[in-house]
Amino acid sequence: MIVNRSLLEVLQRSLTTQLNAIFIMVCILLFGGATIKQFIAIMLIGLISGTYSSLFNAVPLVVSWNWASFAPCSDDASRDRYKPSPRPLLMT
Repeated sequence: MIVNRSLLEVLQRSLTTQLNAIFIMVCILLFGGATIKQFIAIMLIGLISGTYSSLFNAVPLVVSWNWASFAPCSDDASRDRYKPSPRPLLMT
């Protein structure tokens, strides 16, 4: 599957980048001044939640868009246009 292969390739790069940024932010949090500690703590929360959402929320969304698992209209004529193809585009 292309989605699985792409996720595995992105996962290594993302985790390397995020762990590097987290290491720097933890060092600033521990050794930095009192005025910057709250800012860095909030940045750490944002960094962790952003990493999670970009990796584990975006992939199911792309797959569901590809399979057209939700139709924007409720009438039968427009629903027939959004039926999933027998062979999905993102899978090989």
